[in-house]
Amino acid sequence: MSRCPGIEPTADDLLTVVGLQRPLPIQWVARMTGVSQAQIRQWKRRGHLAAADEVDQHGRPMYRGIDVLRAQAAAEANAARTQAVSAATRRESVSA
Repeated sequence: MSRCPGIEPTADDLLTVVGLQRPLPIQWVARMTGVSQAQIRQWKRRGHLAAADEVDQHGRPMYRGIDVLRAQAAAEANAARTQAVSAATRRESVSA
């Protein structure tokens, strides 16, 4: 039963929620979250994202979709802060 009257979750909705929690290969997580595989690898290299404790059948790291979405939200917030600081710096240099 849904908490929202008139809106019932579909099987795809439930699979997506479960999929966001499970460790999955990078290509699956990238497709589910809309984040490129290259961006996921870059966040991992920079320390913004940790791989799950599991590896796939080829020994490659697996990721949880929810962790990728959190890293994406943090990256977007950081970009917004950087743009705000840049804009403020430009305004200060113009008024000086």
